[in-house]
Amino acid sequence: MYTNYSLLIKESFSITTLLDHFNKKGFIQLFLFNMMKTFILMLLLSCVLEMTRTERIIVKKGDPVTLVCPQYSSSTSRCVLVKKDDGTIVADRFFDGEVFTIVNSTTCIFVATNLTFSDSGEYKCTTDNTITEFILSVFVKPAELELRGNGHLARNNTKTIIAPQYGQVQFVCTSSQGYPKSNFSWFVDDQLRLDATEDIAFVDDLINSKSTLAVSYNSKDREKVVKCVINHEAYDVGESRILVGIFGPKYDTEVVKIRKNFIDNNLLIPGEFIEIICEADGLPEAKYFQLKKQNTIGEWVLISSKAKTNITEPGVYICEDFLPEKHVTVKQGDSVTFDCINNVTKRCLLMKNKTIVADRSEGNKFQAKNLSGCTFETTNLNSNDSGHYICYPDNNYRPTSFILNVIADIITPMRTEHVNVNVTHGDSVTLECSKYVTNNCKLMKNERFIANRRFKGQRFHAINSTACIFQGTNLNISDNGQYTCFTDNITTEFNISVTVEVIPVTVKPDDPELWHDGEMVENNGSRNVTKSHMNGSVEFECRSNQGYPKSNISWFVDNKIRFDAREEVVSDGGLLNVKSKLKVNFDETHESESVSRLKRSLNSSKKEVKCAVMHPAYNFTTPNY
Repeated sequence: MYTNYSLLIKESFSITTLLDHFNKKGFIQLFLFNMMKTFILMLLLSCVLEMTRTERIIVKKGDPVTLVCPQYSSSTSRCVLVKKDDGTIVADRFFDGEVFTIVNSTTCIFVATNLTFSDSGEYKCTTDNTITEFILSVFVKPAELELRGNGHLARNNTKTIIAPQYGQVQFVCTSSQGYPKSNFSWFVDDQLRLDATEDIAFVDDLINSKSTLAVSYNSKDREKVVKCVINHEAYDVGESRILVGIFGPKYDTEVVKIRKNFIDNNLLIPGEFIEIICEADGLPEAKYFQLKKQNTIGEWVLISSKAKTNITEPGVYICEDFLPEKHVTVKQGDSVTFDCINNVTKRCLLMKNKTIVADRSEGNKFQAKNLSGCTFETTNLNSNDSGHYICYPDNNYRPTSFILNVIADIITPMRTEHVNVNVTHGDSVTLECSKYVTNNCKLMKNERFIANRRFKGQRFHAINSTACIFQGTNLNISDNGQYTCFTDNITTEFNISVTVEVIPVTVKPDDPELWHDGEMVENNGSRNVTKSHMNGSVEFECRSNQGYPKSNISWFVDNKIRFDAREEVVSDGGLLNVKSKLKVNFDETHESESVSRLKRSLNSSKKEVKCAVMHPAYNFTTPNY
């Protein structure tokens, strides 16, 4: 119908003799009337044809998906599915594509199974005069999220003591084994930080993302709350993963004061309880506390090892701190190392049963490993060396307690251990199956023999003829996989993951651009009114092109951060073009016209949309808006 009317108009303007005939016969008014009627019909048909709805679909890799288009009206109607990225027809009512197939010839419903990342993109389905657009995202939810400060792992909302170096602490937030990449936002004491850097590494077809933030400390800082907010396509709309770490400097042992709680018989009401709280500045974990109760003969009996304990019995209670004990069991004739602290300390003593057995300068059985740290080692142990050892650094660090047990022989039952090994392309790796003498020693990969003590494999070889330890050098991607090492009583499974290290190169991107409805927004707060401003939503698009590595884009609407933007990254000759899209709602459908006019006159329906673009090539803390 649309094509016929267009053709009629074109012919009417090309046949000039017909106009002369109309003038001579007095039919010019009829012709103008038909022209106006044709124009109105064309306008109505174009509006109907452009009726478009957009649906966003997020699908896990390997899962199926169904794209439901409006049902067509007749056997001659159109039903075609096109991928907008390259304009390719992927399927129609008479043609099944490689990925998408139509359910039947009477409906316009397409299905696909076992989706991969390459199937992500924008699709357009056309039936009759209706266009339906689908934004399909294929994802893999990240497997591991982690926050560290100076290498210390942060457990959520738990205080971690760190030692700031040169006034700064490097915080690293990682999201591993996901697709597409995760987006990070940082908050320090609830203040948004935009100066983090980001690294991306591909492992097979998944992405490991890492964001690094430098936080300054000074002598007056007690502790800081660091939050890493992680957003990913796999999460629900508006949902984030938040890792929270409370980080503080180390404390001198002199300021560690234990609060003792004594409870009189008259304070405890029968049938009720009283909470005892053990406190000590500088102790990060509750396991360093012990609550004891005095019995009838004056002895202190352990009640709890928690920081907070509810008691229901009257009596005298006391809170104490205690040293965490490390139990070490070795075979007679072996060696042992007591690693007290790796940092430089002024003092370092090792005591056994309150007797000094070694310091940095001398010792009979134990010797200091070096003159800077606080580490002791010895060899050829016998049963007389068993006992309780305490290592005392200087007052900046807590002592460490070791329970050493030397036995004649170690007999262990058959067991299986699992070890994950992450190495960089070209590096070496050592697989320690057993450091003791064993009769059996064999290394296999995917049930295929690799090496043993007598046979040197192409990629791995045994380092000696006694222990069961294998070494591989110059590893590459082909060495990825699961290795199994068999000894007398231990089976060890090693999962080796080799990643390619990317040498960072920085290329400053072009000036960022903010677009909406196909028009670029001028900077410095210029006001742009769109057709859909008064009812519905406006899609904004922020672009940062021709840079490396990728730019990080954050959105703010009326100075409030938004996390629901969609991001696309396209490689162009080695450089990266980043595009981030955000929908902003404007809904005044339930207001009267007078109220809407009043709000518009007061400029109250205006929204300020800000796109913050960060890149390593920009100044350290200054984003481009």
